[in-house]
Amino acid sequence: MLPSCATDVTSISRSSVLPPEYLQALSNEHVQAVIVLVDGMFFQERKRIAQLAASARLPAVYGFREHVDAGGLISYGVNLADNFRRAATYVVKILKGATWAVMRSRRIRSARSST
Repeated sequence: MLPSCATDVTSISRSSVLPPEYLQALSNEHVQAVIVLVDGMFFQERKRIAQLAASARLPAVYGFREHVDAGGLISYGVNLADNFRRAATYVVKILKGATWAVMRSRRIRSARSST
């Protein structure tokens, strides 16, 4: 259930096209900020979404740093490159015969914020 101030935008998350007027309409509805969900379509359209949010004067928070690199305001989440590096080290350990006890000792330390 969404709080009274939230707007349900799940219908657009799988759309192949993000209408330019969508974020402007949110701005006209006095929405104060946008949280862009972690989604393949949103990741692919990250530059366009950042431009649309800026033109609508809506602050947006993203799940990946790549959105900030594309012009977004701020992100908070895991670093994709670190995750892939970490996965590669686990593959090497598995191929070398590491036990579960050795592999489970490492934990993700923290999420990162980028502006």
